[in-house]
Amino acid sequence: MQISPKGLALIKGFEGLELTAYICPAGVLTVGYGSTGPHVHEGMAITEAEAEALLLKDLVRFEKAVNRQVLVPMTQGAYDALVSFAFNCGEGALAESTLLRRLNTGEDPNTVAKTELPRWTNGGLEGLVRRRNAEVKLFCSGGSTTGGTTSGGDAAPKTIDLHCMVPTLLKKRPVASAELADNEKTPVELGKTYKSCKVLGTENAHHHIELPGGAGQWWIYPPHWDNGTGGPPGQEPTGPGDTKAPLRVEKVHGNRLVGFKHQDQKDNASDGWRECQSSSIAMCLMWLGIGNLTNDQQYVALVEKHGDTTEREPHFAAMKDLGYSGATWHTGLSIAEIKAEILKAKPVAVGSLHHGPASAPTGGGHFVVITGFTDSAWLVQDPYGSQDLVNGGFADDCMGAGKDQLYSFKNFNPRIFVEGDGTCWGWTFS
Repeated sequence: MQISPKGLALIKGFEGLELTAYICPAGVLTVGYGSTGPHVHEGMAITEAEAEALLLKDLVRFEKAVNRQVLVPMTQGAYDALVSFAFNCGEGALAESTLLRRLNTGEDPNTVAKTELPRWTNGGLEGLVRRRNAEVKLFCSGGSTTGGTTSGGDAAPKTIDLHCMVPTLLKKRPVASAELADNEKTPVELGKTYKSCKVLGTENAHHHIELPGGAGQWWIYPPHWDNGTGGPPGQEPTGPGDTKAPLRVEKVHGNRLVGFKHQDQKDNASDGWRECQSSSIAMCLMWLGIGNLTNDQQYVALVEKHGDTTEREPHFAAMKDLGYSGATWHTGLSIAEIKAEILKAKPVAVGSLHHGPASAPTGGGHFVVITGFTDSAWLVQDPYGSQDLVNGGFADDCMGAGKDQLYSFKNFNPRIFVEGDGTCWGWTFS
């Protein structure tokens, strides 16, 4: 799919047109409809036609990102709105968003758009509120996609590659595996890849897939699979009374850890606001399977037996209680070292200065967990919420708001490498 004139008009309207190069609020040389890059230089002047040509060229990678990341059929309006969102917030933001995960698990897309897009307003900035409202209206203008069929008539089957993230099943019906006869399901091993699969529709939180090479049509449970965008494996829906524990896979997909369980510090008794370090370490220990921890509160209780949770030694003592001695405290981690840990399937808990602007951050320190990276950002599990990296503080401190945040190198690195690369304080786990 490609963006339509309606989608293009929405983007142009909100980006605004400047025919002479200028410095945008983020300090980047910009021209036309928000075009940046080495082609933009001081004093540059262009025509309106040239500005539109630049915009169309800039949009190509965001069109490709939406086509690649969204598994379910899309109406043209939905597609246009998602391209606008990705262009504004970044293709990485779309890849790691709850918006994308909910769409790809087969929820009603219009409902998802109405609840998820308005969250991306950086704390309610007027211009972003208007843009998100316009994107929701455009998203919902082309019909909806539910139950494996598309109203509106303008969505076509997508072709994707699928990678099996956990041992799972191909099914002949979109129901829990326990409801299927043996001849209605076939096992798939972890790591199996199917190229060029067609997504035919969605039903009951499953995707209907046509496999290549005449292998037939099957139903799959999406959280067990990855189409190249990452995302945590989940547990298949089960019948009433089933208490089976969620599936968990320790692996790296691309440059990110898969299956990381986020914890929120604010529910840690009366001192939750002081527990960022505790919740961050607990997330890492849970990922590693240390001590059979199921939540951060269990770990906090252990640390408090040995002293103040904001100090280092009580944490070493608590981990010793859990039979673990692989944690190391650093005062000089580098960018390369953090990336190397991620590629070894190890999370890193780092301290940051979360107050003040990115140009001059301040604060007593706030711990987060780095669980991946892109070309321009860290994938972060923030135990308090979603940080306002530009101005300081938090844009969203609701429970769970800090899960799977993309914190840009530009605005987060000054907060963790305060004196330059190689000066980050944090924990690693062997």
